[in-house]
Amino acid sequence: MNTLSRNKLTDAVGACTAIAGVLLLATMVIPADPLGRLVGALIGASLLTGIVGAFVREGLAHRDHVRRTAQRAALLQSEAPSRAVVAMPRVADATASEFDGKERLTFAPVVSLTEAQVERGRAARQRQKRREALSRA
Repeated sequence: MNTLSRNKLTDAVGACTAIAGVLLLATMVIPADPLGRLVGALIGASLLTGIVGAFVREGLAHRDHVRRTAQRAALLQSEAPSRAVVAMPRVADATASEFDGKERLTFAPVVSLTEAQVERGRAARQRQKRREALSRA
């Protein structure tokens, strides 16, 4: 069975809805009765208002972006605050291992994979040198 993907299906439904809306608007406006013209005028006015609103929103967003960029540049140039120095109070480390009377446990060092590979390579070269030295003797 050949089915459309979700995106294509959504696009097809949107296109059909748009075509149906245009046809419905045409059937209301073409007979030229007062109610049909009124509904057509309202739909047209709402469409025009939506388009104008989108342009105004984009213009305001661009203006706000330009204003914020200018404010950032001014702040960086002249009004940057100095570094704040804050004294940190001395507080005892209250972990349980500090007070149990035993020495702290030591952990084995963590060896990375790269270090392990380098060490194996060195060991292999040393073994090869020993074999060559034994075979010569």
